[in-house]
Amino acid sequence: MRKSLRTIAFLFSALLAAALVGCTQPAASQPPSEAPSQTASAAETATPAGTWAFQSLVQDGETYTADDLSSLPPPTESVPDQDNFYQNLLNTTLTFRDDGTVTTSINGKDSEGTWSQDGDAVTFTESEDASPSEAALSADTLTVEYATFSVVFEKA
Repeated sequence: MRKSLRTIAFLFSALLAAALVGCTQPAASQPPSEAPSQTASAAETATPAGTWAFQSLVQDGETYTADDLSSLPPPTESVPDQDNFYQNLLNTTLTFRDDGTVTTSINGKDSEGTWSQDGDAVTFTESEDASPSEAALSADTLTVEYATFSVVFEKA
């Protein structure tokens, strides 16, 4: 379990570093060209609008809650100049706005991006230079899929 958590830590730290690099560059001052697209009516599909907080991390069928991660020591593969990987993860929130913008907050460091929705699929970009992230939306959870693990958020 410790080796798999270190792998998770390394991969997520790399993703966090990429997102934070975008925070150091000035953001474009143009608003998104369109409001989030939705293919189903609002009555049929949940919307990600609102703030979402970390709930759990899932890898290889195992779920690690905030309590599980809080009790682990910092990983040795943490990204240079970053705080503890688990603290970053535990203190990550996503705030989706109705105007198609999203704020990703990682341990108090914010980056601005955009989002769109197609049914229960939400695509968001954490910053102008970041690659899009894909998430699955249900009534009370938002699950962001990465190559080897998933991060589950709940409405705050």
